[in-house]
Amino acid sequence: MAGRGGYRAGAGRPKAAHTLQAETAKAALIALYIKNAKPINLALIKKAKGGDIQAIRELHERVFGKVTQPLGGDKDNPLIIAMNRIAFCQYGIKAGPERK
Repeated sequence: MAGRGGYRAGAGRPKAAHTLQAETAKAALIALYIKNAKPINLALIKKAKGGDIQAIRELHERVFGKVTQPLGGDKDNPLIIAMNRIAFCQYGIKAGPERK
């Protein structure tokens, strides 16, 4: 048993039929897109040039990535991170006035 670590052939829960069907459909869709990528991309660019806001957003996200929302407060309402004593104990951090 030592050295195998659960990576035996056939180990683990088998995938459900709907999962296998979804994976097959996704692979077929990817292959179809790759085959027709150039005309699809040109059509999207044409729509964006024509002023289609959704096409502009789609192209922008594909090229530059999704815009991230910053995590933080403002100067009037700063972000406060609170941890309970249990969390401090788990990580060996001393909290409170005795902390040094």
